[in-house]
Amino acid sequence: MAYHSFRYDDGHPTPGFTDPFSDSARDEPFRPPDLPRDDSKTFTTSTSGVLASEPPTTLPGSNVTEAQLLATDYRQQNASPPSVGERLSVIHSGARSSTPSILDTEYRDDDAQSTVRPTSAVAKADEVSLVYNAADMGKSVHYQDLDYAEPSSEEQKTIGESKKADPWQRFLGTGKYPLEQRIENKKRGIGRQKYPFVVWALTITMIGVFVNELVVNARAQGSPLSFKPVVNPMLGPSESALINLGARFPPCMKSVANLSSSTLMPCLNDTANPPTSVCTIEEVCGFGGFGDGAPNQWYRFITAIFLHAGIIHILLNMLAQLTLSAQIEREMGSGGFLVTYFAAGIFGNVLGGNFALVGTPSVGASGAIFGTVAVQVTWVDLFAHWKYHYQPWKRFAWMTVELLFGIALGYIPYVDNFAHLGGLCMGLLVGTTLYPVISPTRRHRTIMWAFRIAAIPLAVLLFVVLIRNFYTSDPYADRLDPNHCDSLLTKGTWLDDAHRNWQPEGESFVFPWATFLHFRCRLRVVFVGDSVTRTLYFQFIHLVDPRLPNAPTDDGQKHADYSFDTESSTTLDFIWDPFLNTSSTLALIDPQDRRAGNLQQPPALLVLGSGLWYLRYADTSGGLPAWEAMVEAHIDAISTARVKIADRVVFLPVEDVVTSKLSPDRHNTMHSSDIDAMNSDLYHRIKPSYTDSLWQFVEPSAEMPVSLPLVFNKLLDDSLTEDGLHFSNSVVQVQANILLNLRCNNDLSVTPPMDKTCCRAYPWPSGMQLVILTVIAVYTGISVSRLCASKGWTNNKDNLPVVVFGLAVCIIYLADRTGLWLKEQKQFNPWTFAFLCFASLAVGLVTVHRSDKDLGFLNRDQSDEWKGWMQIAILIYHYFGASKVSGIYNPIRVLVAAYLFMTGYGHTTFYLKKADFGFLRIAQVMVRLNLLTVALVYTMNADYLSYYFTPLVSMWFLIIYTTMVIGSQFNGNVLFLVCKIFASMTIFAIFMHQGWLLELFFEVLKQVFNINWSAREWTFRVTLDQYIVYFGMLAAVLAIKVREHHLTDHYLWPTLVKMTCGCSIVIILWFFGFELAQESKFTYNAWHPYISFLPISAFVILRNANQFLRSCTSRAFAFIGKCSLETFIIQFHFWLAADTKGVLLVVPGTRWRPLNFLITSFVFIYVSHHVAWASGEITSWVCSQREKTLPTTSETVPLASAGADQSSLEEERCAPGYRSPIQPQRWAEILMQNGHLGVKGKVTLATMFMWIANIFWPHS
Repeated sequence: MAYHSFRYDDGHPTPGFTDPFSDSARDEPFRPPDLPRDDSKTFTTSTSGVLASEPPTTLPGSNVTEAQLLATDYRQQNASPPSVGERLSVIHSGARSSTPSILDTEYRDDDAQSTVRPTSAVAKADEVSLVYNAADMGKSVHYQDLDYAEPSSEEQKTIGESKKADPWQRFLGTGKYPLEQRIENKKRGIGRQKYPFVVWALTITMIGVFVNELVVNARAQGSPLSFKPVVNPMLGPSESALINLGARFPPCMKSVANLSSSTLMPCLNDTANPPTSVCTIEEVCGFGGFGDGAPNQWYRFITAIFLHAGIIHILLNMLAQLTLSAQIEREMGSGGFLVTYFAAGIFGNVLGGNFALVGTPSVGASGAIFGTVAVQVTWVDLFAHWKYHYQPWKRFAWMTVELLFGIALGYIPYVDNFAHLGGLCMGLLVGTTLYPVISPTRRHRTIMWAFRIAAIPLAVLLFVVLIRNFYTSDPYADRLDPNHCDSLLTKGTWLDDAHRNWQPEGESFVFPWATFLHFRCRLRVVFVGDSVTRTLYFQFIHLVDPRLPNAPTDDGQKHADYSFDTESSTTLDFIWDPFLNTSSTLALIDPQDRRAGNLQQPPALLVLGSGLWYLRYADTSGGLPAWEAMVEAHIDAISTARVKIADRVVFLPVEDVVTSKLSPDRHNTMHSSDIDAMNSDLYHRIKPSYTDSLWQFVEPSAEMPVSLPLVFNKLLDDSLTEDGLHFSNSVVQVQANILLNLRCNNDLSVTPPMDKTCCRAYPWPSGMQLVILTVIAVYTGISVSRLCASKGWTNNKDNLPVVVFGLAVCIIYLADRTGLWLKEQKQFNPWTFAFLCFASLAVGLVTVHRSDKDLGFLNRDQSDEWKGWMQIAILIYHYFGASKVSGIYNPIRVLVAAYLFMTGYGHTTFYLKKADFGFLRIAQVMVRLNLLTVALVYTMNADYLSYYFTPLVSMWFLIIYTTMVIGSQFNGNVLFLVCKIFASMTIFAIFMHQGWLLELFFEVLKQVFNINWSAREWTFRVTLDQYIVYFGMLAAVLAIKVREHHLTDHYLWPTLVKMTCGCSIVIILWFFGFELAQESKFTYNAWHPYISFLPISAFVILRNANQFLRSCTSRAFAFIGKCSLETFIIQFHFWLAADTKGVLLVVPGTRWRPLNFLITSFVFIYVSHHVAWASGEITSWVCSQREKTLPTTSETVPLASAGADQSSLEEERCAPGYRSPIQPQRWAEILMQNGHLGVKGKVTLATMFMWIANIFWPHS
C-alpha cells in the first residue's frame, strides 16, 4: 500500500513523522505518526480509501515493513543519497493501478499553487514528460526538442527512477560504475569485460585463412611453402598466390601508369626463373577479374588484413594480438575494439597504398595491431592514466621498445612499414574517441572531450585525402583544373539503367539546363560539322529555348545550314561542313579581319565535329591522313590566333559506332580501330601534359584553348541507337547539357543554392560574410586556447560549447562552400531506399527498452522516439531524392505535419499548465530553434526560409503564444478556450488566403531590414499544414480535460479505447490506399491540409493503446530525436550538399557511394549530436538570469528590527516628501541585470547586429 501525503493545513510537518530513509529506520519497524485529533487538521486518503494515518502492515514472515522495503529498493537503485524532496516523494507517491489507462486521473492538492497534479506513477510520468519538460526552459542546459524545446532536467525525472548513462557513455564504459571503482579496477588491471571474444574470433579466422593460403600454394606449385622461383623468407606462399588471395596490390585496385591490366606476370603455378608460365594481371588478381575493364578491387584494403606472408609472420602477429590486443579489448569492450582494430588496419593499408612500392604486394594484420598498441603506448591509456599505472616510465620504455621492434619487422618482404605507421596514427585518433578514459576532474574530462571532438574529423579527413590521392591518376589535376572542367569532359557514369541521370566524376553534377529557359551566355553560338554534330545542335537549341525544334523540320534539307534566335536574342547557328574545310569554317577559325570589323563578334561557344565522313568517303576526302592534317592545321590556328576566336572552342571526338547495326556501306568503311586511333590523336594534340615540369604545380600553365569532351563516347550504349550511328535524343540531350555546363555555369549567379558547380568556381565570400566567418573562426580559436589554459570548470563550461559550435560551422562551410569535398547528384533506387528503411526499423526494434512503469500518454521518451524515426525517414527521403515519387512524398508530408502537431500540443499544454507568458519563455524557445539556422544563414549566405522547418516552427510558436496569451485569465473556461483557438485559426486562414497581406508584410521587412523573402514560396509551405497545429492545440485541451474529469475511470473507457483503436487501424489503411490512388503529389497536396490529422491521430491512439506500448521506447530512435533539429538543418550542407540538391562525396568516385554513405552518415550524426548539446549550452547562457537581489540605492533605507512597530514605518512612508527607494526601471536597467547584460539585453544586441548585417549585406 502506498500513501499520497499527509500534512497540517499550515504546511508544517506532522509531529512524530519518521523518515524511513534515516539510519534509525533500518533497525526498527516503521511507526506511524501520531496524528492530532483536531478537526482543524486534514489529511489525504490513499488511493484505496485507507486513511494515511493507518499503520503499515508488516510483511509476513519478517519484521520488515513495506516502507523499509521501499527504502531498501530505493537505495539499491540510486548510487547517491536521495534528497529530502525525493524521500518525501517516494513515501507520498500513490500506488499504481493494476490496469492503468491511457490518461490517468488527477486531483487538486490543498497546498499546491498549480491546479492539477497526478495521483499515480503513470500520471506523474506523464506530467514530467510533455509538460514539465517544456516548462523549465532555461533551468537546464539541455535543449533537445525542436518543436517546443523541452529540456532534460534531473529534477524532473520520474520519481524513483535512477539516473541512467546515455548510450554514448555506455559505449565508452564511463557510466556503468562509480569513479572510485573504475580507478580501482584500472589499478588492478580489470577491464570492461573478462574475455576478448573479438580477438579470439579474429585469430581463429586468420589461422584458417593462412591454412587456405598454404593449400592454394600447394595446389599450384606442389608445396605449401614457396621455394621457387624465389624463397619466401617468411616461410609462406608465393607472391602470385598472395595477390590472388587478396593482398594489397595497387595494379589490382586502380589503373597504374605503364602497367595495364593486360601486363604479363608469373602465374600461380610458375616455379621457373625467368618465368615460363605467365598470366595477365587481371588473371592473377582473381576475384572474377575486372568487370568494366579497369582495376576496381577496392576491398583489398580489407582482405589484406586477414592474410599473412608466412609462418613467421603469422606467429609474431598472433602473439602480439593474443597479448596486447586482447588486453585492449578487455579494457575497451568488443564494440570499441572492433572499430579501432579495423579502422587502423584499413588506414594502414591506405597509407601503404599511397607511399609503398606499387608493384609489391602487402599483407598482414600488423597495421591493425599497431593501432591497438597506440591505445596503450600513447596518450589514450598510458598518458591519460599516468598516475594509475605502476611504474609508468618503465612501462613506457618497454612499450617503446616493442614499437621499435615492430617497425623493424616492417623491412621484411611482404610487410609494409607504412601500414604500421598508418595503423599507429589511426589507432591513436580512434582510440582517443572510443577508449574509456577515467577523468577524475572536470578539467580532465573537458580536455578529453575536446580531443575526441577533434579526433573524428581529423580521422575522416586523413581517410578522405589519402583515398582520394590513391585513386587520383594525376596528382596535379586538381591544381591545374580547380573547377574540374576536365572531369566534366572526360569522366562519368550513368546512375540509372534508363540512361537519364548522368554523373560526371569529379566536381558536383550537371545542371539540367532543360529547366533554364533563357540562355545567359553571349549572343552567338555556332556548331560546324556533320550529321552527328547536327543532331547535337538541335538538342542544344531545344534545351536553350523549348520553343525551338529538336530535329530538322524538313528531311530534304538535312545538309543545309540553320539559324535560330531565342527569346533572349541569342543567335544559334549551324554550318553544314562534314570536312571542316569550307570558307565559312575557315573564317571562324582564322579571323584575321575581325579587328577591322569585317566579321561578327566572336561566338560564346564554337563546336567543331568531324571524322566519320573522312572514313565513309576515304577515296574522295583523303581518308585518315587528310583528317590528321586538317586537325593539326585547325588546332595550330586556334592556339596561335592573336585574337580569341571564341569564348570556348570544343572539338568533338569522333563518335563510336555500333558496327553490328550499321548499313553495309558504313560497316565496310567505318571501323572501331580507326575511330580509336583518331580519338587518341585528338587527345594527345589537345590535352596538355601536366607532368612536363614540377613548376606547373606551383604556377600552372594557361588553359588550353580547345576542349575535347571524350566523355561523349562513354555516354553511348548499344541499345540506344537504331542505325548504329545516331543515338537517341535522351543521350544527345545529356551531351548538350554538358556543353552548356562547360560554357555557362561560371556565368551564373553566385547566390545559393550552389547546385551548379560543374566547371564553376565557388564564389569568394562577400564583405559582411567574410567578417562574420572571421569572427567565428577567431573566437573559436580564442575559446580553444582558453579551454586548454583553463584550470577549472567555470571557464570550460562557457568555452567548450563555443568550440564545438564554431568548429561545426567551419566544417559545414568547408564542406559546402569550397571544393574540399566533391558533390554528386541524387539518384533514387527503390531497392536501396526500401533496404535502408527496413534496416532502420530493425535497429529501432532491436534497441527497444521497456520501463518498469507506465510512462504516460505522449511521454517525453515517446515524443523523442517519434521525432527520431520520422527524422530518419525524412533523411533517407532527402538523400535519394524521392520527392518525385508520389507514393513516398505523400507520407513524408504527413510526417512534417506530425512535427507541427507536436508543436501545437506541447506549447498549448505548457501554457495551460504553467500560464508562464513571460519574455524569458519566448526567448528560450526562439533562441534554441534559430541559433544554428541563423549562424548558417550568415556564414553560408543562404536564405532563412530555405531551411523550412526552423522558420515554420518559429512562426507557429509565436501564433500559439499570441492565441494563448490573449484572455489568458479565462483559459480555464473550455468554451472560451476552444472558441479562441477556432478564432485564431479563422483569422490566420483569411490572412494566408489574402496574399497581399503577406506580400505587404514581406515588403516591410525588405524596406526596413533588407530581408528578401518570397511570399509565394512561403504561402505554399505554410498553407500545406495550416490546420494541423490547431488540431494539436485542441488535442492538448482534450487530454487535459480527460484527466481533470477522471474520464479514464469510467467503466466505458476500455470499450472506447478498443473502438478508437479499431477505427485508427481502418483510418491508416484508408490513408495509404487514398494517397497511392492520387494521380500525382500535386493532387494530394490539395487534400493534405484537411486529412493529415487523420493518420496522425490514428498513430497517437495506437501508440498509446495500452500500458505495454506506453512503457516501451526505442533508444536508437530517441537518440536521433533528441538532436532532430540539428540533423534537419546540418543535412543541408554536410550529409547532403549543394543546399540539399546533391550528396556529399568525401571519397572520390561514384562507385564509392556506399562507403561515402557510411562515412558521412556516421560523422553527420556525430556532429549533429554534439552541436545539439552545444546549442543547448549556448541557449542556456543567453537566457540565463542572475539571482535577483534587493535594489541598491544611495539613500539609507531604514530596516525594522524584530520588535519594531509597523505603524511607525507606515507613518514614515505617508509623510510628505517621502521617496520610495524602488524607482521605475529605465530602459538601460531593463537590459542590464546587476551590471551584466540580461536576457532582453542579449536578445536586443543580437537583433541589432543582425539588422546591421542585413543592411550591409549584398543582394544579387
